[in-house]
Amino acid sequence: MNITFKRIIIMLIGLFVAYTLGSIVFTIKTGYSVDFGNSDEYKFLFKKEYREVIDTIAVKDYRKSDYYTKFRLGRYYIGVHEIYDLRDVGLLSVEFHEYMNLNNIDFYPAQEINKEIRTRPTIRSYWNQSWDSVLNVSFNGRTQIDSIVKGENYICYHAHIDKMLFSNGDDKEMMFFDFSNKSKNTLLIFLRKRNRFFIIMVNSSEDFGMEMLDIFDL
Repeated sequence: MNITFKRIIIMLIGLFVAYTLGSIVFTIKTGYSVDFGNSDEYKFLFKKEYREVIDTIAVKDYRKSDYYTKFRLGRYYIGVHEIYDLRDVGLLSVEFHEYMNLNNIDFYPAQEINKEIRTRPTIRSYWNQSWDSVLNVSFNGRTQIDSIVKGENYICYHAHIDKMLFSNGDDKEMMFFDFSNKSKNTLLIFLRKRNRFFIIMVNSSEDFGMEMLDIFDL
């Protein structure tokens, strides 16, 4: 083996190691951290009669831009997403778009959560969240909107969601929710409470409707 060939091999190995280590460091610095334990800090979102019966032991995914935690109430699976940069967004300014083509959403760099969980959507989240207090919500053509209820501080959809995309004011893709081969029956709530902004999703493999809205302290 001559010296030139050895140098090429060493250089290739060095590039591979640098790429691998760089990817790991990038993921650690920009991806979600995981915490195991109780999500009692979000119990205030539920009415008093449910706070003691809801299962708050969950895996919590968090980073500097947002926080995602899960609950379970019987056969219902609840996900709560708090996005800090949307704390000043007005509900009237949230734009909803139906029948959009969301077949080729694959932004990068991003991290996925819930990928192996059948009862919750896979959430693909862009690494650098930048919302500027603007939220655009898009549903694909296979999503069926069953009903919409609006309150003073919330907007609630009951829908059979296939795919959903959150984007910012520049139409840059921030979060993608994929319900393929998962429970599509969803209660979707956009909620302003205590000067904070929450996206709440309820999923179940069994039928339910707007009655699930009654478990929340809105």
